Amino acid sequence: MCFALFVGEFFAMLLSFMDWNYLMSFYYASGAFGYTLYLIMHTFMIKESAELDDYATAAIIIYIDILRIFVSILGLFGRKKK
Repeated sequence: MCFALFVGEFFAMLLSFMDWNYLMSFYYASGAFGYTLYLIMHTFMIKESAELDDYATAAIIIYIDILRIFVSILGLFGRKKK
């Protein structure tokens, strides 16, 4: 699933140079959805195996997931209108 999301982001970057707005919107929306699933999965994994020494790693994982969701949403809504 991780590979598919990165391939999707790569194609979204390529499509940003073309005028395929609907396909780009699909890629960004699917990226945001996929990273939301990652956030849920990582949160569940951290909750199940939480130890006192792993709080920094857990915080970084959650931060990166939220950052990826933000970038996907920014790509979805942050394009300039023609």
